[in-house]
This record gives sequence, structure tokens and C-alpha cells, in this order.
Amino acid sequence: MPFFVPYNDVSKTGGIIFCLLRINKIIMVKKQTFETEILDAQNGMDAAFIKIPFDVKSVFGSMRPKVKALFDGKVVYRGLLVRMQTPFYMLLLRKDVRAELGKNIGDTIQVVIDLDTEPRVVEVPEILKKELNREPEIQQFFSSLSFTHQKEYVNFVSEAKKDETKHRRIDKVLQMLRDKKKGI
Repeated sequence: MPFFVPYNDVSKTGGIIFCLLRINKIIMVKKQTFETEILDAQNGMDAAFIKIPFDVKSVFGSMRPKVKALFDGKVVYRGLLVRMQTPFYMLLLRKDVRAELGKNIGDTIQVVIDLDTEPRVVEVPEILKKELNREPEIQQFFSSLSFTHQKEYVNFVSEAKKDETKHRRIDKVLQMLRDKKKGI
């Protein structure tokens, strides 16, 4: 299990950074700050991403690191740095995050990225939790899903404004889970 130890690097950065210790290997983990353009994924959807301008593997010690990003100093986003069949690493920038920032494809954004070592836990709304608890097999399948897939289901239910829409979506979610679908 990796763990962090402080490494005083005042001479180079003016502060403390952390080292991620692994077997026979020390990887320097340091926040990365940069400015970049929000790019269009060009997939026919309103999908966007930012290009990562540093060597992800040497900075974070992984080819698909979980990261915490801070956009324009005000919106925190947790995600993965991925390549997705491209020669560069990227971080997807969801539509809701762009809306919260008031940014669109083509706009410039300030980014701070750090390794995300906190556990990823989805807060399941009581109304959905109650329904899941009625069917242990569905609850077990839901619990086995990745953070991202659990979050998709929870957001699908939580984003409904009317109670009748929320109940309809819960019914749909329960059926999808019975059918062992990993995501929406």
C-alpha cells in the first residue's frame, strides 16, 4: 500500500511536496498548475476535455491516475487522466462543470491537478437507498459497481426535479440493475 511522507523541497518550490513510496521506487508527487484551452471531443455530443501538458506517468507514477482538479480556483472535480486512443493524456470536462464555471469549448481555463488519494464514495439518496435495501441482490450488484457507474445512477435519480419523475427514474434504475447494466 503506498503512503505519503513529507519531503522538504523549499529550495526548489518554496514549500513541501510529498513523495509516494512504493516498493523499490520513489515517485515525486507534486501539484501541477497550468492554463489550457477547453477542447471539443468532436464525437457528435457536447463533450469536452483538457489536454494534459506534462508526463503523467513520471509525475503521478501511473498510466491512469485518479486526480483531483481545481478549475479557475473555484470548482473541484475528481476524475481520471486517460489517453483514450490519443497520443496525449486528457481530463474529461463534464457539461455541468463547464456550466458551473461559465465556460464553453474554446475558452481558456486555469487548472491545478493533484493525485487523488481520498476514497471515492457515492452519497446515495435515502429514497434510492431504501429501494436498494429491499432487494439485496440489486444492492450487492450496485455496491460492486465502480464509483463512476454508481455516480451515474445516483445523478440520474437526484437530478429529477419532480417527485413523480424521481420515482419513475428509480424504477428504471432498479430494472437496469436487475438486468446487471453497469451504467446508464
